[in-house]
Amino acid sequence: MKRIFLIGMAAASTFAYAQIPQKTKRDKVSTNVEAFQANKPTSDVEKPSIVRVGNGTSSNSSFGKGPQFQRTAKVGTTLNNQQTNGSVSNHVYLHAGGKVSVTWTTAQDNPTTSSNSRGSGYNHFNGTSWLNATQASLRIDPERTGFPCYTFNAANNEEMIVSHIVKATGTPNAGASAGLMLNRKVGLGAGTWTGTAVLDSSDIKVPGILWNRSVVSGNYLHVFASYTDSSSSQPNRVAVNGIRTPQVYSRLNLTNNTWEAKKMLLPGYTSARVYSGGGDNYALDAKGSNVAVLMGGLTDDLTLYKSSDNGNTWTTTIIDSFPVPAYDYKMLVDTALSNDGTVSVAIDGDGKAHCFWAITQVL
Repeated sequence: MKRIFLIGMAAASTFAYAQIPQKTKRDKVSTNVEAFQANKPTSDVEKPSIVRVGNGTSSNSSFGKGPQFQRTAKVGTTLNNQQTNGSVSNHVYLHAGGKVSVTWTTAQDNPTTSSNSRGSGYNHFNGTSWLNATQASLRIDPERTGFPCYTFNAANNEEMIVSHIVKATGTPNAGASAGLMLNRKVGLGAGTWTGTAVLDSSDIKVPGILWNRSVVSGNYLHVFASYTDSSSSQPNRVAVNGIRTPQVYSRLNLTNNTWEAKKMLLPGYTSARVYSGGGDNYALDAKGSNVAVLMGGLTDDLTLYKSSDNGNTWTTTIIDSFPVPAYDYKMLVDTALSNDGTVSVAIDGDGKAHCFWAITQVL
């Protein structure tokens, strides 16, 4: 009995850990935010990522000057070492002509003081050089934010970075989640960003949405985010149609700057199969009039929500179902295959959604 009891406790702990956004110990040492790593790993545990440019094999020439692999380029620094709770947001964007824009959660003050300088770092490669890394490490947002997502509107050459607002210490409603910050700038590279709070919460007792995924396609900015917030200053959870801290969809018409959809549950996202939402356990992509959202989680279905009319109507496909619908942690589930919430989705030129996820097993 003791062995069974101990295994059961381990399984229950695994479930809880997957549903609560991870909180990592933040070091006081500045962490370089690096891109385009190749060749030798920078440490025993950190494997390099590679961005391939052109159709060649390798080259030692400067980045952007022909087919090559390029070594590390320091684009900025941060004292915030948690860039995601699970799936990765869009932090790197390759423009035409080999130009690159990047964003990350930056902070230049001590994490033990709540990182009041936290926000969206931004840098850009113009085909020859990057902007100054020190300046790029200062947030572009007008107030404390985090977990930015980059997108680009090719129709008017406008860069957008959407991040979530958590009020700084020493300000009214400190620690409260107050919705999203939409940062906009016309033209690539250096320039002035304009930040506007959007999809905010009118009642600070109700946490705003966090951990967005945002993408521009055609005349629309599509946004997907979660109500989940584990902040001790916000003990109240949001519940919609029986789902705790649900994940919601919004859509901004860029032609008239009007939100046509605000924080809505997708069709098929119901309490019959979903117990609660989570942080960063979803992915979003859009191309043309096609929009796709992929959701997962250790004790959740892996589900694709897809629209072919700019998010007006949706079809729901459960790619892989968890054996206990709307799992609420009140029973143990043994030897179940699932996903861990680190998911990704990409829409191809034919409008097909390609889904990727990590397989895991509950023991």
